[in-house]
Amino acid sequence: MGTLLTFSAFLAFTAANWAVGADAAMVAGLVVSFALLLRNWNRDARREPAVFDLSVFLLFSVLALYDGFGEPLWSATGVQVRVEAGILLAIFGAMLAGRPATLPAVRELLSQPGRADAGFIALNNVLSAAWACAFAVMIAGELLGQSLPDSDPLTSSLVTLGMLSCAECFCRWYVERHPGRGHHGAD
Repeated sequence: MGTLLTFSAFLAFTAANWAVGADAAMVAGLVVSFALLLRNWNRDARREPAVFDLSVFLLFSVLALYDGFGEPLWSATGVQVRVEAGILLAIFGAMLAGRPATLPAVRELLSQPGRADAGFIALNNVLSAAWACAFAVMIAGELLGQSLPDSDPLTSSLVTLGMLSCAECFCRWYVERHPGRGHHGAD
C-alpha cells in the first residue's frame, strides 16, 4: 500500500463524496482519519501522534461539525476543494514541524538501518512534496472544472485518480532508490 495509506481518509472522503454526497463523505473522512491516527499512534514507540494524522483528523472534525451544525451551501466540488486544500496545508505543516506526512508509511517500507539514516527526514520531505504537488494539481483541476460551463465531474475524478496514482508511483520509485530499502513489509 505504501504512502497511499497515509491519505486513506482522503480516499474514503472522495469515494463517499462521489457516491453518496458531502454529508456522508465528511463522516467517512472523519472515521478513517481517526482510525489512521490510532493505528499510527499505536505503532509509534514514543506514542506521539503524527502531525499530519492529527491535522487531517482535526480537518474532518471541524468540517463535519460545521456540516452538521452550520448551514453550509457547498457544492460537492466546493467541499472537495476545501478538503484538498486542508490536506495540502496539513502536508506543509507536517513538513515544517519536521515530521513529514509520509513518515509512518515509509518507516514500514525501509529496514531499520534505512530509517536511522541521516537522510530519512529529507527522503520523507521529498515524498511529502510529491504528494503536495499532487494535491495542488487536484485543487487546480477542481477550480478549472468549476469555471468551465460544460465540465464533466468524471474528468475531475480522473484527475484525482491520476494524481494519486502518480504520487504513489513516484514515492515507490524514489523509496526503491533509497539505500535502506531492505524491508518491504507494508505491501
